[in-house]
Amino acid sequence: GWRPDLVYIDASHGALDVLQDLEHYWHLLRCGGAVFGDDFHWTTVRAAVESFAGRRNLTLEVYEIEMVAGLEVATPRAAATQRFAAKNSKWVIRDRKRCLVT
Repeated sequence: GWRPDLVYIDASHGALDVLQDLEHYWHLLRCGGAVFGDDFHWTTVRAAVESFAGRRNLTLEVYEIEMVAGLEVATPRAAATQRFAAKNSKWVIRDRKRCLVT
């Protein structure tokens, strides 16, 4: 019965590891939940996240993170393929499927 609203994936930068984490944890999400992580600027992380979202027709949100006056500021990226100026990036995949009420 455990259904988290959020799952943060941050174990490995290997494409297969990231993809396996996404596959294992996605089904645990509560309806409307989100899975997210960092290091999207890594080619291997980006490949796994884009593959997972693409195969399920899910919306992928990508953010570049910069430090401004000691705070992290997230700037949405227009396209996931844009180069990142900073070496800090986050990604989010939300579960927007309709929930069945029983």
